[in-house]
Amino acid sequence: MMMMELPEALKNPRELYARVESEPFPRSITALMQGVVEKYPDRPALRFIDGSPTLTYAQLDDVVARLAGGLRTMGVELGARVAVLMPNKPAYPITYLAAARLGVTIVPLNVSLTPRELAYALNDAGATYTIVDGPLLDTLRQALPDIPKLSEERIIVVGAESGSLTSWERLAQAEPFRGDDGHFTTPLTIQYTSGTTGLPKGAMQTQEFWMCIGMAQSAELKYLDVQNILVVHSFYYMDALWELMMAFCLNGTIVLAPRMSASNYMAWVREYDIHYALVTPHIYKQPESPLDGQHKLRLLQTYGFSKDLHAAFEERFKVPVRETFGMTEVGAGAFVPVVAEDKTGSGAVGIPAPYRRLKIVDDNGAEVPDGEIGELWVTGRGLFLGYNNMPEATEAIFKDGWVRSGDLFRRDADGFYYIVGRMKDMVRRNMENISAREVEDILISHPAIANAAVIGVPDAAKTEEVLALIVLRDGQEVSPQDLYAYCQDRLAKFKWPRYFGYRDAFPLTPSAKVAKHEIKKATPDLLAGAYDVQEETWITAGGGLTTKAPISA
Repeated sequence: MMMMELPEALKNPRELYARVESEPFPRSITALMQGVVEKYPDRPALRFIDGSPTLTYAQLDDVVARLAGGLRTMGVELGARVAVLMPNKPAYPITYLAAARLGVTIVPLNVSLTPRELAYALNDAGATYTIVDGPLLDTLRQALPDIPKLSEERIIVVGAESGSLTSWERLAQAEPFRGDDGHFTTPLTIQYTSGTTGLPKGAMQTQEFWMCIGMAQSAELKYLDVQNILVVHSFYYMDALWELMMAFCLNGTIVLAPRMSASNYMAWVREYDIHYALVTPHIYKQPESPLDGQHKLRLLQTYGFSKDLHAAFEERFKVPVRETFGMTEVGAGAFVPVVAEDKTGSGAVGIPAPYRRLKIVDDNGAEVPDGEIGELWVTGRGLFLGYNNMPEATEAIFKDGWVRSGDLFRRDADGFYYIVGRMKDMVRRNMENISAREVEDILISHPAIANAAVIGVPDAAKTEEVLALIVLRDGQEVSPQDLYAYCQDRLAKFKWPRYFGYRDAFPLTPSAKVAKHEIKKATPDLLAGAYDVQEETWITAGGGLTTKAPISA
């Protein structure tokens, strides 16, 4: 759904993306930010939904320089690794920018990690300093005995009485450091990402990595007059930091939410005159309102929108929604351009983003023809450096300068790419490959379902059968038979789940995806407690599953 007449520059996205690649590249993130400081010192840089005072670009530059000066007095200098454990609050983006100025590497950590998980990440990253939100200090202290390189003298506390520990607020009032020890080749982050098996891997990303995403993402948005950007995802994930880089490229303003809230999302969009944001299907499940189409949005972007929901979402909220594809290892991989209205609901995730080249290959690394399925490989400027302390995993993911995505893709005749599924997230039934993601998308589109995980279980006759694990929305009930009928109406027969199981919640990865490997590890018998639609019976309860959902007559 196109809500506006597009500028000429947006009508040829490939030409626009090529032009972005030819533009001068900033020396560092500090240089990128200071370019805006010089032009628009009084423009709002950061606004905070939690009520914290707005920071103009001049004010942001000053507090970043002061925090950098304070960190230097503690010995935090070029090459140091600093872990950050806090939710979204003003200190987070300021800390990132101070680290960039000092040439320091940040290790962002999920606030829900246990002491054991914290110890693993801090030890693996070799972090020698930690910045922690006050309420999370006890969790960090529980992990301290298992972190030899970290002492209480190197803990910095945000937003609470620090006692004998160093106060972040006090450091942010130090004499400013106006220099720039960073460079686009300097590592800025070690982002921990969960794979299908094994311990989390720390992906090492440079300042160049992050600026490439920001410059790529802003390529079209500058022609849509985007200024105000709503950030609802946590800064310990990837989205918030690249949106900050994007704001610098647009001379724009970040509006930072303390957390994602589907019920408040559209109210924030209206209150803060938001022009751009990332969106999830959960917004559509909120009660309809006559205000849904009253806003100043130019564009919403998303990852993995349900094909059935896409057009309906655009119609209800009166705004274009465009799919994207990205990875912790490559950043932005593909965008559906604004002009590609015909791809709404097609499942396409786009054409190669600026600074990226894509190809789909077979098991031997040879490119496959359009329409055929193979693994997506990605190359270009500013790829991640590799996995920290994991040379074998790094060697496995790189092939002749290309990053192997581990995702199955196909490309259509227009050059648009489509995710088919994870190479290790497929169900093999009767010689047919079934994408778990495709079945999950259908299940999640059911109004009673909050989340779904599709897993292959061994079957003597068919190699594997399809098990669908379901988390219901609060107060909702739906029977296995009704779910089966729902799938029958929307999927080819060979994709229909045979088994349905119910869970109260799923374990999640740091990127908020269902951690299927954790489900498998915790539940040796995945079918215990599930309903078999073929035999029309519940399998003996156990394994963490429940039989609370009603059975249709």
